[in-house]
Amino acid sequence: MLDALELSARRIQEKLTQADFAKKLGISQSYLTGLERGLIKVSDKLEKRYDRLYPKRLTSITFKRGIECPKCHGTSPLEKLSEPKDELNTVWHCTDCGYYFTTGESWQMHYRP
Repeated sequence: MLDALELSARRIQEKLTQADFAKKLGISQSYLTGLERGLIKVSDKLEKRYDRLYPKRLTSITFKRGIECPKCHGTSPLEKLSEPKDELNTVWHCTDCGYYFTTGESWQMHYRP
C-alpha cells in the first residue's frame, strides 16, 4: 500500500519540489501535501499511476537496511531525538561521530541517482 513515507521518500530521492512531484503524479500540490502529511488516504487510481512510474518502492528497502548516519555511515549506536508526525523529519544523533541528521537525509544518502 502506498503511504506518506513512500511519497515523501520518493520526492526527496528525485530532488523534486512538492509542486513538481505533484505535476509528475498528475495531482495538485495541496493534495500531495495532504498525502505526505498522512491526512488523506492514497486512492487506488493514484497508487496504480505511481506503480507505473516507480515499479520498485523505496521505503521497504530503507526499513530493511535501517537508518544510517550520512556522515560516517554508521547504523549504531544512533539516538532518536524526536518523533514528529512526519517520520522523514525524525531527528537522529550518531553517537559514533556526533552528527545530527533526519531520516530524510539518511534516505537521500541511500538513494542518490
